Amino acid sequence: MRKRKTIIRVLLYALICYLIGAFALVYKPIAHDYGVSMPKSFPRISFNKSDRVLIISPHPDDAVLACSGVIEKAIEIGAKVKIIYVTYGTHNTSTMVKEEFVPNPVGAIELGEERHREAVKAMETLGLKQSNLVFLGFPDFGTLKIWTDYFGKKPYYSGLTMHDKVFYNTAYKIGVPFTEANELTLLENVIYSFMPTKIFFPPLSDINPDHRASGLFIKAALFDLKEKLHPDCYTYFVHAEKWPSPWGLYPNNYINPPTYIKNLKGVWK
Repeated sequence: MRKRKTIIRVLLYALICYLIGAFALVYKPIAHDYGVSMPKSFPRISFNKSDRVLIISPHPDDAVLACSGVIEKAIEIGAKVKIIYVTYGTHNTSTMVKEEFVPNPVGAIELGEERHREAVKAMETLGLKQSNLVFLGFPDFGTLKIWTDYFGKKPYYSGLTMHDKVFYNTAYKIGVPFTEANELTLLENVIYSFMPTKIFFPPLSDINPDHRASGLFIKAALFDLKEKLHPDCYTYFVHAEKWPSPWGLYPNNYINPPTYIKNLKGVWK
């Protein structure tokens, strides 16, 4: 009996260490420097009826968290809007463990389906039809690894969903292996078919790896398509260290950019 209890304790300890390690990998802090003074107001982004607005959302919640105002204003003026969701958000373990004691493939896949439904409903609330939404179905918490290590024929294998290719039946194209070339090709196909005049996507300085990967893929896609389209590009933060500041509801205030990032280019709007 004592030996059995010891084994159980070791297994529980190993599970806790795994969850802590996974959390640390996703939210690894970046060294920063506070005290940078920022302006208290910023110019607004303007839209016109001829605009074609494309939003890149690494996970199902990012477009609505970061770009709801953009979507509303673009629709109000009569512009066309399309959203590309790179993943289904299956790796959100903090959400999964509320219903599952241990993260597992079945729970992860069901979570992705649920987050897909939530994203569709959120966009319908903002005024977009499901036909305006594109779900690529690449692996959550795997896109940066795909960018750096899977540019050949061998696909990335998701240990959480136990898949190495797009498998959701609501995805843009089912059966596509998880490689850098395939993800880039799909992005370029959607971008070129839509011909956006404005693109919103995460910056390379966002601390979430999927967000950084989305920025890298979009920059590569726009480089490949540079002879065919020249959209205005805007980046948005979701994950930044101790940001936004101050925390809380301040509906009459502007959001300042993260103060520790020194190489922001362009104009904060």
